[in-house]
Amino acid sequence: MTFWGIIPLTAKRLSHKKDFLLCENAQNNFNFFEHQLLENNIQVEINCDNKIIFHGREEDFFIIYTNLIENSIYWLKTINKSEKRIILNISQNIEQITIDYKDNGPGINDKFVNDIFDAGFSTKPEGGTGIGLTLVGQAISRNDGNMECIKKDDGVHFRIILKLGKKDERN
Repeated sequence: MTFWGIIPLTAKRLSHKKDFLLCENAQNNFNFFEHQLLENNIQVEINCDNKIIFHGREEDFFIIYTNLIENSIYWLKTINKSEKRIILNISQNIEQITIDYKDNGPGINDKFVNDIFDAGFSTKPEGGTGIGLTLVGQAISRNDGNMECIKKDDGVHFRIILKLGKKDERN
């Protein structure tokens, strides 16, 4: 799946790729939402080896997490559950880094799974912009990765795969 359909909405000046700690980056992004998460009684669990280093554009991960977390907060607020959770698992093997992002909200209707990454598509009743997951997809693509939505009985599960060993010589 490609996400280059809305190039005018993407940053014109991208930073250079650099090495950064993925777990620290994820925690910093969740810290940005600390007040909203507490206010809505949403628990966050981050499982990650603190030594995982990725060579990419760190600000792209702000785009990725901001959109995913904002969507989770929005949808978790619509349900009546005693435990509302977001779980982030980051793991690495020799070829790739896998980021599994899950929440236990209402999830995505099967009939929309192929549409959620399309610019302009939204299932928010009051009409979301429909560009959040498109921007997420572009940010992931810029970092030599891809994303898929995995079917789950409750909530949402996004899997991001980042390839290792291929550093962009142009930065």
